[in-house]
Amino acid sequence: TGIVGTAKDQYTAMIVESIKQHFNVYFWQQKKGLSATISMELYPNGRVRSRQILKQSIDPIYDSAVLQAIDDAEPFSPPEDPAILGEDFNITLIP
Repeated sequence: TGIVGTAKDQYTAMIVESIKQHFNVYFWQQKKGLSATISMELYPNGRVRSRQILKQSIDPIYDSAVLQAIDDAEPFSPPEDPAILGEDFNITLIP
């Protein structure tokens, strides 16, 4: 077995998993096919510098829950290679 994806891909996956641990979705939202795409910029220490919704879902409560999960999950573990923080991270959260 080997490592799949770039260092940024792996770090992004770690961020998504951390956010999902803090992501509270109502049962009725799980069946609606919701998704939201977020752009995030991080400081080298793992704190969120900025975050914004690039693509909203059809449910503003869901979008708010996504942003709250990001706030609750930070600070993220700093990446082994801080050079990957030079670009925004775009993540899509689907319940």
